[in-house]
Amino acid sequence: MTGADLATVDDPRPALREVHVPVLVLRGQYDYKAWPVTREYRDTFPNSTMVLVPDAGHAVAADRPDLYSATVVTFLTDGPSALPRYDGVEAPPGFADAAR
Repeated sequence: MTGADLATVDDPRPALREVHVPVLVLRGQYDYKAWPVTREYRDTFPNSTMVLVPDAGHAVAADRPDLYSATVVTFLTDGPSALPRYDGVEAPPGFADAAR
């Protein structure tokens, strides 16, 4: 969605809360998006997993292709992840919160 869409498109979050497929949410340590935005992605999808990627910005695949690929493959294959899931409410120490 773009800012212009907000005036003409219904809020998709209520429908997305009914989507029960597994969803992977990746957050780079230095992402420019405010922490609550990332957390809302995780919290909107009932079957989501958030993984925090160190030394990456918003473009996780470009910044850390090694961890990006490994995390996506293990998510899709139910394998053991090199990075733990994050279930916290606040941004963890060392992870940027653009809202500050």
